[in-house]
Amino acid sequence: MIGRQRPYLRFRTFHGPAMTLPVTRPLLAITLVRHPDFTAGQDMENRLMAHFTGDPDRALGERLGVPVEQRGPGTVPPDFDASEITAVVVLADAALAGDPAWVAWVEGVVAACDTPDLRTRPFLVCLDKRALSMSAKVGRFNFLRWDQWEGGDEDKMQRMLTDLDYQCCRMLRAWISQRTARNRACRDAFTEYLSNVQLFLSHSKHDADKTGETLATAIRNHLHHGSGYGSFFDVHDIPAGMPFDEVLMHNVRRSAFLAILTDSYSSREWCRREVIEAKRTGVPMVVAHAVTDREERSFPYLGNVPVVRLEPGRTDRIPLVVGRLIREVLKDYLWQCRCVLARAAAKRGRVTFVPRTPELMALTAVRRGSGLVVYPDPPMAEEEARLFNEVAPRVTLLSFTQWLARA
Repeated sequence: MIGRQRPYLRFRTFHGPAMTLPVTRPLLAITLVRHPDFTAGQDMENRLMAHFTGDPDRALGERLGVPVEQRGPGTVPPDFDASEITAVVVLADAALAGDPAWVAWVEGVVAACDTPDLRTRPFLVCLDKRALSMSAKVGRFNFLRWDQWEGGDEDKMQRMLTDLDYQCCRMLRAWISQRTARNRACRDAFTEYLSNVQLFLSHSKHDADKTGETLATAIRNHLHHGSGYGSFFDVHDIPAGMPFDEVLMHNVRRSAFLAILTDSYSSREWCRREVIEAKRTGVPMVVAHAVTDREERSFPYLGNVPVVRLEPGRTDRIPLVVGRLIREVLKDYLWQCRCVLARAAAKRGRVTFVPRTPELMALTAVRRGSGLVVYPDPPMAEEEARLFNEVAPRVTLLSFTQWLARA
């Protein structure tokens, strides 16, 4: 989980019919600022747009659909009321830092972003050290330090995208907390905003070559090396005097879940229990596939989630694995926001929201074996829908768009 918020219990049921939501503006928008003389900026802009709006080569379910617009002096001023939440990403290179007109414009935008409700935030990417001293008004904000990150441009791009995903998660969480508890003070939202993401590292300790433990340790070291994430690793994080099983399951329910799938993983009882608990509570989940030889029996409940290959020894792929899990957290928060709006608009009828395309386990969230289940787009494949209809003919499954279309 991010911070102190309640556990990831994503199977939410409330009374409400299909309806058109009263809010039509985007939940999240990105405003991109780059100087026209920054020659590499176009490639960075293209990557940001593909990441947040949607790469046409990606499956529909992988596209976030977050609008990205470029702004600067001489363009239409940013409209922070056009979306529920706006992240302003400033690519601060030497050209921008050396242009007084652009610096003055950035000062105004950054000041407008600094709101106590945290609906708008400025994220300044330092591409050149001179950008840190371009303005005292801008310099009071912490920068993403591209200029200090290790690796080549592609490594830095991956880190920037993951960091921006992470910051957007913070903003969405603050929005949810204020929408669901309107009397909460901004200071409380600020405290939650500063809390870290917690990732649960589920792994086996029974691989002959210790692959699971080795990879979990390497991932934990990566997370604690300036990334701003927390992790739960039972070797280190179960306090003395506390019952093992209760602490373990509590942390599964409040974390984004990374299953490090090695040869012995599916044969271990506690690994299976962790996966089932993660699926039952609907937490964001990714499988890091690290099987080196074979599995005697693949565990069926590891399906229906993203899988990233992580070969033993390939620690260079750890940022890709972590980045994919943070992206799942972002998708989950966007889904929660839609559910908050839907719940506010609903008046009658029973609807259960689930955080991913349903699998048969989702039926455990449907009371009395009947009702309406709504899940994120796109609609599930026809052959999957037929199977659900055979198993639970009184349950109706609709994607979010299908549900709205029935209004």
